[in-house]
Amino acid sequence: MKDTTTSRKLWFCVYIVSFGLAMLQGCNFDKEDFNFDQAKFEEISPTLALPLFSSQLNYSHLINSVDQDFLDSEKDGLLSFMYTDTLMGPSLNSFTQLSNIRHEFSLEFTEIPLPLSISKKYAKLADFAANTGLKDNVKPFPPFKIDNIEPFQFPEIENLNYARFQQGKISLEVINMFDAMVNLSFEVRNAEGVLIGTPINLSNLEDNGGKETVNLDLAGMTITKEMQVIITELSSPGNPHGRLEYIDGIFFKASYLDLAVEEVELILEEPLEVHSEEILPLAVSFEIYEAFLEKGTLNLQVESDLTNAVTLDVSFPGIHLEGTPLQFSSQLSKSQEISIDKASLDLTQTNTGYNELLVQTTTSLPVTGQTIRLTNHEKIQCQITLKELNISSVKGYFGQFNGNLPNKTVDIGIFQNTLTNGQFNLKDFSIDFAIYNQYGFPIDLTLDQLELEREEDRSKLPLQVNESTIHVPAASNYLSTEVVEDIHITNTSEILPFKPTKLNYGGTMHINPHGKSVNFLTDTSNVYITATTKVPLYGSLTSIQFQDTVEIGLEINTSDLGVGNASLKTKVENEFPLAMKVQFYFVDSENQVTDSLYREGAQLLVESAKTDVNGVTIENFVKADETDLEEEQLLHLLNAQKIVIAAELASEGGGAKDVKILDHYELKVKMGILSNLKITINHDE
Repeated sequence: MKDTTTSRKLWFCVYIVSFGLAMLQGCNFDKEDFNFDQAKFEEISPTLALPLFSSQLNYSHLINSVDQDFLDSEKDGLLSFMYTDTLMGPSLNSFTQLSNIRHEFSLEFTEIPLPLSISKKYAKLADFAANTGLKDNVKPFPPFKIDNIEPFQFPEIENLNYARFQQGKISLEVINMFDAMVNLSFEVRNAEGVLIGTPINLSNLEDNGGKETVNLDLAGMTITKEMQVIITELSSPGNPHGRLEYIDGIFFKASYLDLAVEEVELILEEPLEVHSEEILPLAVSFEIYEAFLEKGTLNLQVESDLTNAVTLDVSFPGIHLEGTPLQFSSQLSKSQEISIDKASLDLTQTNTGYNELLVQTTTSLPVTGQTIRLTNHEKIQCQITLKELNISSVKGYFGQFNGNLPNKTVDIGIFQNTLTNGQFNLKDFSIDFAIYNQYGFPIDLTLDQLELEREEDRSKLPLQVNESTIHVPAASNYLSTEVVEDIHITNTSEILPFKPTKLNYGGTMHINPHGKSVNFLTDTSNVYITATTKVPLYGSLTSIQFQDTVEIGLEINTSDLGVGNASLKTKVENEFPLAMKVQFYFVDSENQVTDSLYREGAQLLVESAKTDVNGVTIENFVKADETDLEEEQLLHLLNAQKIVIAAELASEGGGAKDVKILDHYELKVKMGILSNLKITINHDE
C-alpha cells in the first residue's frame, strides 16, 4: 500500500529528465545554441500520473486485532468468533488420598504345640490285690473296700520337662471294668506331688464299662513329665451274679483341652513354627479392590524380649512386585524399609473383600535336640507402616456423592473490541459443552451456575436452559468417553442486546448416579468440561464505524509546482456484502489533518455485493470512479504522510438483509492521482 520515499523522488526525477530528453531529440546544435543569454524560457505543463496505493482488504482488516485469534472458519467458510476455555474436575488424589497406614500386632508362643496327647492308665486289681485278701476268679462277686492303694503312673510325656498354664483343663474319663458297681475316690498329682485340680469322688459307677468324665482345672497348675493317679478309696457292694477277676480294674483316659501356656520347658525334636495372619486395614471411606503404586515404602519395626534364637518370616500375598508376592525375613529388634514402587495391591483376600491387606507371619525356633524355655511374657512386637504412597491407578467403588466443580470464566471479546458501535443484529449465539470423561465411573454434571456478564457495568444475565444436567457414562478400558452436549438456551433473544463480555459457568458432579458398579481411576484421570461460545458473523448491521491508516509519505516539494486540473481515480471490486460510506483525511508529518477528499462529507464509495437468499455473495460490486481535486487538495495530498480512511459499514440493503461474512471475501481498491502540473523555469540574471 506504500511506495518508499526514495522511489517516489526517483520516479519524479526520471519523469522530468525523460520529458527534457524527448523535447531535445532530433535537433542539430552548434555552440551558439548554448548561449542562454539569448534563450527564451516558457512555462511547461507535464501530466502527473501518480499511484497512491493498491490494496486487497480481507476480513482481518475489519476485525480488531485482539479478536482475530478467536476467529474460526466453518466448512462453508462462514467466520465465527469462538471463545473456549476448559474446566477440570478433581484428580485421583482428591478421591484416593492415602495417608500412612500403620498396624501393630504381637506374636506369642501361647499356642505352642505341646507334646500333650491322650494319656491312658489301666489300674488292674492284680496290681494291688496282694494286700487285700481278694482272690482271683471268685463268683459271686464279693463286696470289698480298699484304701491306701499305691499311686499309678501315667506314661511319661516325652520331651516335656514341665508346662505351667494360664488356663486349660484335663478331661479325665473314668471307666469301671469290674463285674460289679464301685465307688471311687482319687487324686491327680504331678511329679512334685502337687495336687492338680481337686480330689474326685465317684459313687455307684456302673459295672462292665460304666464311665464318668470329670474335668480338672489347670489354671495356675503345672504339668510335669510324670503324672500320677492316687486312688484313696475303692469299694464295691458286690454282685451275686458277677465274677471277681484280677484282670478287672479302673481305666483312666486323660485329655488336655483349652490350654494357654504361661511357661514351658521342653526339648524340640524339630524346629518350632508358629503361623499367624493379620489384617492391615486401609482407613478410607470407599472400597478399594486393586491399586497400583507409583511410589511407596513399607516399614517393619520388630521388637522382642525372647531369650531364644528366633526368625521371623513375613509375607504379603496381596502385594506383588513384578508379579511375585512380597516376602522377606526380618531380624529381631531391627527396623526394615522396603521399596514398594510399582507394586500392585490386591485388597480382596479377606472376608471383607476390600480395603484390607493380608499379612502372614511365621515365627520359628530353628533349634533341635535342645531344651528351651518359653514364657507368655516373651513376645514379638511388630509395627507395619505403609507410607509415602503415590497411587497410579485404583479399582474399587467410590460410592455416591456430590463433588463441587470450580467456577470458570470464558472471555467474549467481540463486544469489547470489534462490535463496539453501531447497530447490529446477529442471528445466532450458541454454547457447546464438550465433556471428556476419563473417570472409570459415570457422572451426572449439573450446571448450577450458567450466566453471562457485561464487564462495563458488572451486570449479569442468567442463561435459561432446557436441561442443566448432563449424563456422562464411565470411561472404558482406561480410555476417555467423549460427550458433546449442545445446551439449548431458551432466552437467546436477550443475549445479543445484552452485549456480554464473559461467560461464567460451574456446577457439581454426582458420582455413580445409578448405584454400585466397579470404578477405576488413574493418576491422569480427570473430567474436562470445555465450554465454547460461538458467535457467527451472520446477521445485519448498520452504522458500524471503521478506521484505517495508510502510510504514503510522498514528500514531493511542491514549492515550484503549479497545478492545473487534477482528479483522484478509484477502482473498487467488493466481494463483501457490506456497503461503505468513506471519507479520506490527509495527515501531514506533524500528524495534523490538512484536508479531506470529500469536502461535502463521506461518500458511498463502495456498495454491497449482491447475495442469495442465504446471505452469501453471488455477484461482486465493481466500480471505477474519478473525483475532481482542487489545487489545494492536491497539494495537501502530495505533502501528506498518511491517509486516514474513515468508513461507515452497513450490510446489504442498508442493513435490511441478513448476510454472512465468509473467510475468502476480499475488497480490492486501487487509487491514484491524475494531474497537469505547471512548471516555470526562471533564468537567474
